[in-house]
Amino acid sequence: MKKFLFRCARLVLLIYFLLDPTVVKAQSDQVLARSIGSDYLRGDYAYRLETMLNFEHLTPNSDYGDWRSLDAALYAKVHRRITAFAQLSHHERVKEGAGQFAAVGAYLDWQHWLSTYTAVSRGFGADYLPVWRADHDFHFLSDPFVYTLGASYIDYDGPQRDWIVSAGVTWYHARWITEYRLFRNTSDPGSLVSYTHLFSLGYGQEGWRWLFLKLSIGSQAYQAQALANPQNVNQDAWEISLYHRHWLGKDWGLMEQAGFLTLEDGYDKYALSVGFFKEF
Repeated sequence: MKKFLFRCARLVLLIYFLLDPTVVKAQSDQVLARSIGSDYLRGDYAYRLETMLNFEHLTPNSDYGDWRSLDAALYAKVHRRITAFAQLSHHERVKEGAGQFAAVGAYLDWQHWLSTYTAVSRGFGADYLPVWRADHDFHFLSDPFVYTLGASYIDYDGPQRDWIVSAGVTWYHARWITEYRLFRNTSDPGSLVSYTHLFSLGYGQEGWRWLFLKLSIGSQAYQAQALANPQNVNQDAWEISLYHRHWLGKDWGLMEQAGFLTLEDGYDKYALSVGFFKEF
């Protein structure tokens, strides 16, 4: 417990010096923080371009090395009810090499009470990236709540496949956004089941700034195929992150994110990201 509290305090201090202190005090970020503001473009703009540079330091570093990635995304309002997007990222890991990941998808408003999120992704050049991934969420509005049901399929290089189902609720109150979501992951081979709880607290407004604090607690279960005799693995994990987006002009601004993850009998990861966005 002391080690946990020390890590949390260190992360808070890091965030304090990276971000505007007045913003940190104002509050009591998928990967990546999502809100109404990041799902749909503002009424005056048809496009938004985002870029993000990510650095992750893992310990023990001699075993895992550092991870780096560069993300770029374009959001386009192709219809008053449809926002489409395309994303491309380049990943580099000291121990595992480089690869790329691409995704396309869309947010659709079907009715005033129903919207969906759909995405298809493809990895290239690195075994640690999924070969294919598909995600779909249903969002049901019952003001001031949004109820979410989601499903994902992930196909890795080799025999591993993951099936994820999730359910959650988001509460919108003035400038506050509070979310809880439960994920159930089934990993094959072995049909191994694990659960993750996601808690999120956000504060802000489109055109001004967003601040999201997220906490994820759960486990990951899979069958290690690299061993001579494949073995089942089940590791507890928790992650905390703080995401900040602020407008420096009427149609552009910066993004920052800091986070920490610990994986039982695995590694600790310290993450830092900086980015730029432009609306037009």
